[in-house]
Amino acid sequence: MHYNKSKAQQKWKDRPPVVITADDRTPPERPIIRALRENTNSTADSAMLIRCDPKSHRRSGAAILILPGGNYDNCNLRFPLRVASWMSENGLVAYVLRYRLRSEGHYWPAQEEDCKDALSIIRQQAKALNVDPGKVGVIGFSAGGHLASVAATMFDADLKPNFQILVYATTNVETPLWDPWKARDGYPGPELNTVDKVNAKTPPLFAAVSTEDNITSYEENTRPYIEACQKAGVSTELVFKPMGQHGHAMVDTWTKPCEGWLHKHGWAVSASML
Repeated sequence: MHYNKSKAQQKWKDRPPVVITADDRTPPERPIIRALRENTNSTADSAMLIRCDPKSHRRSGAAILILPGGNYDNCNLRFPLRVASWMSENGLVAYVLRYRLRSEGHYWPAQEEDCKDALSIIRQQAKALNVDPGKVGVIGFSAGGHLASVAATMFDADLKPNFQILVYATTNVETPLWDPWKARDGYPGPELNTVDKVNAKTPPLFAAVSTEDNITSYEENTRPYIEACQKAGVSTELVFKPMGQHGHAMVDTWTKPCEGWLHKHGWAVSASML
């Protein structure tokens, strides 16, 4: 479903341009940028997949798909490329998905379709990149955290990620965000509350949220999801500390424990190899 003009387009008309270069960290290798789908018109289909490879001696055999935030209306790539640099420094082949946006006329489930296509490409490329197809994870922020949790709880086995990292993520789509999400406006509807989709096949979880976050709060989003995972027997680890307001980005308070979690499970290289 598409639309030509909406309140969302007005809201984001002055959004920053898409940036494809990290701001204060240079990825270990030059990013490889491709259209998510071949033979598409970029004005009609803006989805892109950007890959950052670790140095050959640092490869852990794992890969990760990075899903940016932005309320499904905006997707500035500056921050997710910093995340890609960090992940590749820890030995993971890092992919950033620039999914299609509601503000550009792409209603849900366009973003879900893009995530599925990206995970399919990652597993198709796994052998050539010395990646174990059983070590493919997702990390999502805010709305991207919702998309990551959809992948972790709702995708079929051939696409489902093997681990998930949710940072100030939305899991309950009925809680207030910048604006309440309504399906009629092109957002995920209440059937996409991923807390309700957790089961024993949901992959291990690392979650981080600030005590100061009043947009995707711990009480309304992270805690219910964590509790659902624990009830289903899913391995979980949580960082819930003061880290600034929503969108606090990369701070050692959560990145260092996350590195330890990745290493513990064999998805990151040991510190001696960094």
